[in-house]
Amino acid sequence: ANLKMLMDEVFGEENFVDTIIWKKRYGGGAKEKYLVSLHEYVLVYCKNVSVLEPIFVDSSEESIKRYYKLKDENFDKRGGYRTHPLEATKSMGDRPNLVFPIPTPDGKEVMPKRQWLWSKKRVEDALEKGELAFLKDKNGGIAVHTKQYLKDEDGNIRRSKAFSLIDDVFTQHGTNEIIDLFGKAQVFSFPKPTMFVRRLIEVGTEKDEEQIILDFFSGSGSLSHAVLSQNEKDGGKRKFICVQLPEKLEEKSEAYKEGFTTISEIAETRIKKVIEKIKAERDGKIEFESP
Repeated sequence: ANLKMLMDEVFGEENFVDTIIWKKRYGGGAKEKYLVSLHEYVLVYCKNVSVLEPIFVDSSEESIKRYYKLKDENFDKRGGYRTHPLEATKSMGDRPNLVFPIPTPDGKEVMPKRQWLWSKKRVEDALEKGELAFLKDKNGGIAVHTKQYLKDEDGNIRRSKAFSLIDDVFTQHGTNEIIDLFGKAQVFSFPKPTMFVRRLIEVGTEKDEEQIILDFFSGSGSLSHAVLSQNEKDGGKRKFICVQLPEKLEEKSEAYKEGFTTISEIAETRIKKVIEKIKAERDGKIEFESP
């Protein structure tokens, strides 16, 4: 609550965008005294909401397989598709020009119960391109649906609006990344998982712009790891600045036993290890020339 008031003062209350909820663990919580805390909050602000455009992110492989699984004659060019009803809901104001018959493939006509979402011209264009689906409704009648393809007419994969909920990345993933790089989970406790940070990077940046991402409390260096990984995935040009005070480690800590004397040394070593790993993975790839 105090952070929200502080951010409102710095950025302006009108520039608050939304709150992202991160479900950070599966369950457990035997040590919790009252409720089992499963989530954290991310406050999203912008500099000037009047020029902020809709926030789109790349569709995940999981969502593509889940939603865009129908095929038609446009599959080679547009990929799979999903359907949406063309019938307008009651929340839309009356538009007499959106009431007209739509011919079906068997020569019949379908009238809307109220009105369509699209104009007659747009419907005619969609019919010509095969972009409407005629499905049976619960009463045995015919319902007209639009086809939302995975790709646009230029072959670009459709992007989707970013969600305000992240529920498939957990703190254990962050621990596993530390084990993968350093061999021991105890080097740094409860690091942020890079996939979680990458979701925030997707929301707040564009891969084609040389934007600088600042992490003012870098800890183990999860953000730097995330930026490097995301750039490697999508060819982005993002840069990062990580700030971490050279806070001394306790001599009895596992990290100190591994040769680290400060938290900042852990982050610095992690960045180097991630860069080495990315280079090794690049060298291990076989390049195929396009025919």
